[in-house]
Amino acid sequence: MKTIHSGWELKVLAVIAIVVCIAISQPVLFPILFAFFLYLLLNPVLEWMVSFKVPKPLGAVILVLALLGLISWGVSFLVDPAASWIESAPTNFKIVEKKALIIKKSLGKIIKAAETAQDISDVVKDDTIKLSTETTSLGSSLFTLTSNALFLISTILLLLFFFLIYFKPLLQSFEKIIYNRRKIREEESEFILELKSKVSRYMLVFTLICAGLGVVMACALGLLGLPNALLWGMMAMVLTYIPYVGHLVGIIVVSFVSLVTFDSYLGILSPPITYLLIAVLEGQVVTPILLGNRLNLNPLIVFINMFFWGWLWGISGVIISIPLLVTIKIIIEYVPDLAKYKSLLESEVKPPLLRKKQVN
Repeated sequence: MKTIHSGWELKVLAVIAIVVCIAISQPVLFPILFAFFLYLLLNPVLEWMVSFKVPKPLGAVILVLALLGLISWGVSFLVDPAASWIESAPTNFKIVEKKALIIKKSLGKIIKAAETAQDISDVVKDDTIKLSTETTSLGSSLFTLTSNALFLISTILLLLFFFLIYFKPLLQSFEKIIYNRRKIREEESEFILELKSKVSRYMLVFTLICAGLGVVMACALGLLGLPNALLWGMMAMVLTYIPYVGHLVGIIVVSFVSLVTFDSYLGILSPPITYLLIAVLEGQVVTPILLGNRLNLNPLIVFINMFFWGWLWGISGVIISIPLLVTIKIIIEYVPDLAKYKSLLESEVKPPLLRKKQVN
């Protein structure tokens, strides 16, 4: 029988079709993927509860309710400070501009550019005022945004509940289908479940690292007198999930807040320097010791991955891009036929501790 090989044109069209399907299915795929990553994060906790004779459905309910309570706590304690900073952003920019007058005086060209920009901003300001008077549906827009957020959170939590209860049996059934078609050794029969367990342990350990960094950051910034230290600690925790870019964004934000808050050079520089030192300690000491080379990702791959998913799904794509990339990297490490491609995702220069000790 003659074998027909597809040309590169069909392969390119197939890739384009897949990308288009992923792009248009964002409202369905994003909640599923996000719930799946939450499942990987919480599954070790559920297994620990089951080992103490807690029924799995009850354990799943407890975890979902705990997560719902954490979200409610975050909304009640963090939304108001965040909204206050966003609302006062124009005033804060003026404060930063005043504190930068010394630098402006030494740069004549920048002063001229600033004067030109000021004239333009006056025109834009007038237009903005007109626009705000014409916009009467702000309340309805906020209501729609809040309703969509509540619907998304409810969907993710519901999916998480079913993942916690039924995903492992689904994997076991999937393994039976595969092993009925392929003859493999008995000791390999739990490969998929073992792989899932390793990914889950990684997600849990790294989340604990991020949470610890957030607590340390909040305490350190609070001791330095930075207002709303809890908010910035939570921000640091979330941004730690994004290698390289996350800490850079955090340092920029803390530098801005510090410049608005303090007047002395010591007060202005202390918070961003503290943020940098804690981030370096996490990236070069804590994470390599606890996770080995799991996060030794090539910065170019990280940026391309974030750009691709951000282009497809916007902020939703950026949120799931790094957990998806790390999951793929772990899968590649444990699949013998794919292990040779692991180096494509890794940075050539490893942290010093990784050269001495590799922890799997």
